[in-house]
Amino acid sequence: MPLIQQPYNPNPPRPFAAQSQFPNQGALFSQKYRETTTKKTTESKNLENAINNSEIMNVKKYLQTFIRKRPTVKITLAAILMKCDSHQDMTKNFNQTQLTWSNLCNFGHKYCLVCIKNYVQSMFPTFNVYNGYECIVCSYNNHRGTLLLTNDQLTYVLTNIYGPEYVKDLLSYRSITRPSDDMLVQIPCSKCNQAKDNLITLCTSNHKICLDCINNWLNNIGTNQLSCPTQGCSGYINTQVLIKAYQNSDLIFKIKDQLFNFGIELNFCFNCNRIVTLSNDSKTDCQNCGKSMCNNCGREAHFGLTCFYFVSQQEYEVIDLPAPADPIRPKSLLEQEYLNAKYAFDNFVNPAQGCKFNKARLIVNKALEKRYSEKKKKMANECGGPDKVNEIYIWHRSRYEHYDAIMKEGFKVDGVDGIPAIQKKPYGYGIYSASTPNTPIGYIYHTKWILACLALKGNKSYAAKEDIYTLNDGKTHSYEPWNDWVVFFTKEQLLPRFLVEYKSD
Repeated sequence: MPLIQQPYNPNPPRPFAAQSQFPNQGALFSQKYRETTTKKTTESKNLENAINNSEIMNVKKYLQTFIRKRPTVKITLAAILMKCDSHQDMTKNFNQTQLTWSNLCNFGHKYCLVCIKNYVQSMFPTFNVYNGYECIVCSYNNHRGTLLLTNDQLTYVLTNIYGPEYVKDLLSYRSITRPSDDMLVQIPCSKCNQAKDNLITLCTSNHKICLDCINNWLNNIGTNQLSCPTQGCSGYINTQVLIKAYQNSDLIFKIKDQLFNFGIELNFCFNCNRIVTLSNDSKTDCQNCGKSMCNNCGREAHFGLTCFYFVSQQEYEVIDLPAPADPIRPKSLLEQEYLNAKYAFDNFVNPAQGCKFNKARLIVNKALEKRYSEKKKKMANECGGPDKVNEIYIWHRSRYEHYDAIMKEGFKVDGVDGIPAIQKKPYGYGIYSASTPNTPIGYIYHTKWILACLALKGNKSYAAKEDIYTLNDGKTHSYEPWNDWVVFFTKEQLLPRFLVEYKSD
């Protein structure tokens, strides 16, 4: 079959005709390509710099620029090399995944595994398996209240240092049953040298002590430091083994001060001295005797009354609260109240306000507390139970010269408590306050003090009370008009608790 012939073309195309006839078109294309490439590279560098410098707003801006240009953007994050904050060779860099950030530290210190292991090993005589190891750099600079590792991380580090079997002995109570008589070797108690039914691995030297010897040791320990009762032993007590072995006995109560020196704070029932694990509620029921204890002060649970109602010897006093040296383990009830006040402010204030907790005073007013407690019991019936009264902290700001009267006499409601009724109040009658410090901070600019009160929101009203005779009807107790505002209908629902001083950045 003959090939199909192409028609004759007297002017065949020349391969380079386009370039020779249109020289400016190629140059224009190259120029545009270079401009686009250069621009994309600049934007990529800008994004990279923003990510490396943690400039969140710039990262967002440069990403939006990419997305506007094309619907799909591929970004590859390269590994970032960092330094260990305690490594002796400060020229050595680590991959981000090779470093561990402190679990609780305001400065974001980070460490390699080698430095963590060396530190834990050096501090093991103090903390043992209790997770009280502080941030390394913070501890060196005396910044207290830090925590280096989580519980799982500490177990991993201890296992790397001492091996899984030894850590298993440390973390769990293990009794050793006496061998049968037909065995060639029997394991005696390291203290009395007699074979007993149960032995406990009591110290890091693996001395095994019988229960009788341990009972006698705990009963006569007094205020002495915890040390192995085996003569001549310099090993450290396996505190967690001791605690787990005696958690159902009141003997462990006798060494609570010594345990506290090890950094271990246990909670004991006020009635039977057995170890209790505090619940997330304000009170805990002891599983041994059934008594309910206050999670804050350790006394018998007191519904409607604060801890200092029982502690204070005065009917009315205002106490300057001391800042604890160790926020994780406050040493007194006053230090605990300081932390309560600080948490109530710092946890709810908007960072944009630029305000930080500075100090606080505790208000003890037994007359107001009795009134508040009676109202709380009454509202529990009206709301369907004690857990339905909706108790919160509320915030109120006034002129500094007014605080003394409020702390002594409590709040008052216009038209009800000897104050003339003011017409056209924006949100009806009642006591105006807020559930966060943010709104009150915007008023009365000449003072840096704000009042924190315990308050009972109770049943919510969906409308303002315009008639003073309906304020105390027992059906509704507060109104939330907008934002964080709360209007309380009776003065008995509020108890002045802290006078907080804050500072501005």
